[in-house]
Amino acid sequence: MLIQGAQSQSILLVEDNVNLLFALSALLETEGYRVRTAKAGAEALDLCATQELPNLIILDVSLPGIDGYEVCRSLKANPKTSKIPVLFMSALSATKDKVRGFEVGGVDYISKPFQVEEVFARVKTHLELQALNQALAAANLFNQQIISSAGEGVVVYGRDLRVQLWNPFMEKMTGVSAVEVLGQHPGEVFPALVSAGIIARFERILNGEAVEELDFQWRLPNGKVLWVAASCGPLLSVNGETLGVIGEMRNISERKRNEAELEEVRAQFALSSRLAGLGVLGSGVAHEINNPLAIVSGNLRLLARESDARAKALIEKADNAVTRIANIVRSLQTYAQAGSSGLEIVDMVEVVKKTLALITPLLQKDGITVELSSVTKVAHVKGNLSKLQQVVLSLLSNSCDALIQGGAGGAPKSIALEFKAEAIESKDGGEHLILSVRDNGHGIKPEVLPRIFEPFFTTKDPGKGVGLGLSICHGIVTSHGGSIWAESEPGRGATFHFSLPTCKC
Repeated sequence: MLIQGAQSQSILLVEDNVNLLFALSALLETEGYRVRTAKAGAEALDLCATQELPNLIILDVSLPGIDGYEVCRSLKANPKTSKIPVLFMSALSATKDKVRGFEVGGVDYISKPFQVEEVFARVKTHLELQALNQALAAANLFNQQIISSAGEGVVVYGRDLRVQLWNPFMEKMTGVSAVEVLGQHPGEVFPALVSAGIIARFERILNGEAVEELDFQWRLPNGKVLWVAASCGPLLSVNGETLGVIGEMRNISERKRNEAELEEVRAQFALSSRLAGLGVLGSGVAHEINNPLAIVSGNLRLLARESDARAKALIEKADNAVTRIANIVRSLQTYAQAGSSGLEIVDMVEVVKKTLALITPLLQKDGITVELSSVTKVAHVKGNLSKLQQVVLSLLSNSCDALIQGGAGGAPKSIALEFKAEAIESKDGGEHLILSVRDNGHGIKPEVLPRIFEPFFTTKDPGKGVGLGLSICHGIVTSHGGSIWAESEPGRGATFHFSLPTCKC
């Protein structure tokens, strides 16, 4: 650190004794200082107001007009001159006079008569102290500017874990101002930091432990949730003593969203690959299975004519198994043909109404009510009418099954269908028609939800379902350029959505 030399430093000497004024001024100049002089307090204040500020002031106490104490008080009250060190010089050597000098802002007191070497030593000491203080203030300002302009959050906690610094990025990231947190314990302002284990990490740091960077979800007081990467370490004094904790916080919400989206894309790709393989299997093997099945079924019927009652019962069970195999093969054939061939302009409202006309009597029989609402006038898509009707029917049937299993919790069983058209994120970037089928059944378990569109995956009892219904829906919807997904909370029902590009016609 560089300290200014005497040649560049100036001193204002204020003394009403002309002989002493010129003698001391000459002596200071021989030491390389630039010296200006004043014989009165008012003159000294005027020089500080109109000329270059001195680095140090030597001030006599007994001055005509305004005494040295009042001059010093005025200098300290002015922000422009408040940092200039003032050395009092006076024949008044009583303790009360010295104390008064320190009270008004003086940094030292030289009693007359004085030794020249003592004056030089005190002047040099206070100029060096002033230079050091200025350098320290500049360093603090520089560090403060770096912290304030940092592109990540910086927080400093004392040993009591109360906030000592909260930089502007933290204010922007959290929506909480420094005024609201300075002097506060973070657990009082942000209770979520306690449950996330962040406060415990701070305490470990204060105990001398090292902690790794941690990614955590931070729920802010305004309800907003951020993903944050937090790295923390000890705030040390020059002798290595731990004074507190310094933490750096980075908002990684966008990165986490991208990772989640990438994982979803990977899962969708894996599912599409499996479904594509199933389509090839279905189209290739169905014919080979159907012919032998027909032979087996025919022979079983012939055997049944010539068998006793016990044999007929066994043959009937075998024939039922053959029928089940045939149904599975037909499902495979349906899936293999789930493409969007035979496209036409389809009014999805009409598709739903016609489907409801078919299934409503069955739903009513089981005490299930259905409500249809539409918040859009645009309900036309380009697609295969029968296959789109199959999707609607399959989703309604799934909801019906869930309600029959008694998941409504004693409430009236209901299914709600809703249409809306809106711009969604898709390959074409256009407007999509979204149909939602919502029931108040038992819902879908979190561990099951990611697998519901997998072929042959079913939660129904053996013999109750093949596990291809939703896979077929997925194939039909995606072949029409749309998407299908589900939302559910156990015990609170499930909602299936599928979107299709609208057709302006």
